[in-house]
Amino acid sequence: MDTTPTRRELLQSLGVAVAATAVGGHVAGQHVDQTTWPTLGADKRNTGFSPDATGPESSPNPQWTVETGEPIESSAAVIDGMVYVGGTNNTLFAFDTESGDESEDSWAVETGGEIHSTPAVADIDGDERVYVGSDDGLVYAFSREDGTELTSWSFSVSGRIRSSPTIVDEVADNGARVFVGAGGAESGLYALDADTGDVEWEQATDADVVGAPAVVVADEEVTVYCTTEDGRLLALDATDGSGQWPAFEDGGDGGFSGSPVVTDDYVYAASRDSTLYAIDRETGDVEWEFGTEGVIVATPALGSEYLYLASRDGFVYALSPDTGAEQWAVETEQLLVAPPAVGAETVFVGTSPGGDLLALDASTGDEQWSVSVRGDIRTQPVVADNRLYLGDGSGQFYALDPDADEDANGLNGETDDDGFGLDQIGFLAWPASILAMLGIGGGLVYAASRAGLFSRIEEAADSVGPDREELLKAEAEAAEATRSEESTASQSSPSAVWELVLDDVIARAEETDSTATDDLLVTKYVDRETLQSPVVAYEIQSFRDEPATVRLSEPFITEPSDAASTPMGDNWSVTDELTFEQQIEPGETIRTIVGRRDCPTEQAGELLERPEITVTES
Repeated sequence: MDTTPTRRELLQSLGVAVAATAVGGHVAGQHVDQTTWPTLGADKRNTGFSPDATGPESSPNPQWTVETGEPIESSAAVIDGMVYVGGTNNTLFAFDTESGDESEDSWAVETGGEIHSTPAVADIDGDERVYVGSDDGLVYAFSREDGTELTSWSFSVSGRIRSSPTIVDEVADNGARVFVGAGGAESGLYALDADTGDVEWEQATDADVVGAPAVVVADEEVTVYCTTEDGRLLALDATDGSGQWPAFEDGGDGGFSGSPVVTDDYVYAASRDSTLYAIDRETGDVEWEFGTEGVIVATPALGSEYLYLASRDGFVYALSPDTGAEQWAVETEQLLVAPPAVGAETVFVGTSPGGDLLALDASTGDEQWSVSVRGDIRTQPVVADNRLYLGDGSGQFYALDPDADEDANGLNGETDDDGFGLDQIGFLAWPASILAMLGIGGGLVYAASRAGLFSRIEEAADSVGPDREELLKAEAEAAEATRSEESTASQSSPSAVWELVLDDVIARAEETDSTATDDLLVTKYVDRETLQSPVVAYEIQSFRDEPATVRLSEPFITEPSDAASTPMGDNWSVTDELTFEQQIEPGETIRTIVGRRDCPTEQAGELLERPEITVTES
């Protein structure tokens, strides 16, 4: 077991408890006790609140760490002395809460795809199971005792399962149900028999279901709420999938990316259009809205007093759950993409790209302590008793405890031979240097600009010398130098920063165009507002039965004098035109991005011309 922690992503949580606890008069939670965080968002209503768990009251240290080998983008479930978490190395892990993977109860099992879904734990007629979705389109059911896959269970779609399962013990005397969303060709919400995986009903959607469905049991009625990437919020009868009220469809052009949070009175849903919506749970009407200066991708959390919201504008907000009135706001001066978590009287928030974990007083916002991990934090921490459970983009998972021996290895910006911390190299003060080191195109410049970071580092940037466009050019030249050492045809996935950029371009773009050809749907998004030159993002969705190689060709709008320094994502190349080429799997959606320095802003409309698309069998 590796005892050296690193620094990048915080984990969310999950499970299936049913004991009711009063939470600030707003919602009935489902926690068993303070040692568990049994479902994504802590309970079936996704509140992100463990009222009896304090979490670390002072700066914590690593109790133990485990290196999984690949980035961890799933949150964790903590229950009965075990932690369950998925990895992008197609593996579900079970760790002992006290010793990590050194316990005889620890295990690891493989799936057929990356795991972004948070696992859910349930007791189904005395059979303790762990459910989790995978990018191969399957929801798996494993024995909690040893990780054996249950042969009695089967569910799959042609697409991917990144939504996290929500489990209800019984629906209308029909036994336990697993509610889970799907993405890709068979996007929708599915109600599954928890024992067999049989589909009891399904509600198709036009876009991926995101986060975890929220479930409310009230007055002998069970209602399921889910959000979609195209900005819809659905309220469905859990028995048959019928609509409780017309779908809310005003989630903004950016759509939703987090789970709904539900109280007895409201459904809260945060949109990429920088707005938090409070919707009447009975009617579907909007009761109030709260806007921020940045895109919101994080699910809010509901504590005993306030509703807590993290935005990419760098602020953590505390709001009145009933009116949306701001109670306090704390500026972190970094991007915030991770959902906050609330334990007793403390709010825990992770920052990105700085990788700081902050503990804020829930009533005042005063900082209690902070530690830094080695990478950006993009998922919700798990609060269980006096401990936090975290994972990061380097593949390391660890438990943080204030009573652990003081050994910061990798915390608070320290590094080891296996990685580096952005804090060590003055990320905000020296953007050009970082961009050159990372070689990720115009990504960080764009992300920082979109989030408003440049307004906070204008003085530092001026002292360096170049303006934004020059920084972009310098970075792009470094990126091109890196690409020249490799094959331009090599296939790779977008970096975490490019993913942030893609999210923002797609959310902000007011100009789009779609092309359907050879069982592919290619959608182009044009953002002409953020930088001096337009930026274009593409989503390519496959409805094919076999893998294929897709090639996009885009002519230059004007003859660029610096075509070689065009900022671009992976798998692009520059000759006498711009060319993107990548393999796409059946049911897969790939995204990419390219800066168009060759296009004057006033001619950005020409970028909506459909690209030349070539599809060949792989």
